[in-house]
Amino acid sequence: MLELAYAEATTEMRNYEALLNKLDMKLEEVVKVDPSPTNTAYMNFLLTTCVFGSPLEGLVSILPCFWSYAEIALEHQDKLKDNHVEIYVEWAKVYTTDEYLNLVEELKAFTDDMASEINYERLEKIFLMASRYEYMFWDMAYNLEKWPI
Repeated sequence: MLELAYAEATTEMRNYEALLNKLDMKLEEVVKVDPSPTNTAYMNFLLTTCVFGSPLEGLVSILPCFWSYAEIALEHQDKLKDNHVEIYVEWAKVYTTDEYLNLVEELKAFTDDMASEINYERLEKIFLMASRYEYMFWDMAYNLEKWPI
């Protein structure tokens, strides 16, 4: 389970660092930016779930993030061909690679296999909450959410 999550995170981070290099930015600079209110709440939810929940609950809490990026990228894959913003296309294409899509499928299958009647309701609640936060994350980015002054 941890191998799958590590593989996904490593794939994503390699891509982000390559894109930041193209923008002449460093990861150290980016992490100094204060996250938005929604991003802060989402991170706190993930951290709390991972720290105080079981490893499976932690994995279920991050699954909607992996899954939504794959679904959104696949839905818009054809539109990438006409997009002239090279750095955006490079970023989005990572989520349509066989490597990424296979990781998402493995994570989904693993969580399905590990879920039982005993913990299904708890896992469902975590998954739904994380899915809501994932929606709010995309909405926050679209609306350029900032902290009130």
